[in-house]
Amino acid sequence: MAVAPLLYETLPFAFQETVSGIEGLRIRSHRRSTELFLVDAPDARVELVGVGRAARCAAEAYQAVRNRDTDSGVSLADVTPDRLSREETLSLESSGRAFGPVGLASGLLRRIDVLCQTLWIQTWPTGCTHFNVEWPGDTPRRPQVGLALADPLFGIRGATIGTAPDLTFPNTHLGCSHGDPCATQHLRFRFTDHSSEDSSSHTALAGFKAGARPAWDAWREAFGDSSGEA
Repeated sequence: MAVAPLLYETLPFAFQETVSGIEGLRIRSHRRSTELFLVDAPDARVELVGVGRAARCAAEAYQAVRNRDTDSGVSLADVTPDRLSREETLSLESSGRAFGPVGLASGLLRRIDVLCQTLWIQTWPTGCTHFNVEWPGDTPRRPQVGLALADPLFGIRGATIGTAPDLTFPNTHLGCSHGDPCATQHLRFRFTDHSSEDSSSHTALAGFKAGARPAWDAWREAFGDSSGEA
């Protein structure tokens, strides 16, 4: 099931002259696995073992409905499946492909339970040194999350953690010109304009689930059809 939101978040889309996702990322299916690769650097690839055609078809059905409902823009992987699109080329020329501090992002993902109370989470890198996180309201409280992630035994080692209501970030796609990964890495939390009451209410949660339901219905239907054909 995780493949569906993974593809939705990582495959490149163009919307109002902005490229979201990873420039050049494409997918191809094998009988019992799915491969993610960069079309301009084919040696950079990841194979998802056990994720076959049925799971990929279901993920694409989920993605199609989410794109329609959220107006995500044009799927660049569909427009130019075997090469970089014009939008991707321009994006890479202007800012490079900034993946951010991978180790820091991985450390947060492995401790994602500290954010299980919130309705949604938004993350993005700033160059190779900063990984930024925001979520609505004040549940969980940012100082508590920071203390948990800075724990000497169970926290993320070597990271500087900061939280402030007026925290601002430079260009999201700021690239890195260093040959080696930067030593000092920063995890930063930003406050949003959403109130705590709105973000934690059952009404907001019900609305979020209702909005995502059509995509998951499409996922279930496609997965069942594809499994039957396999």
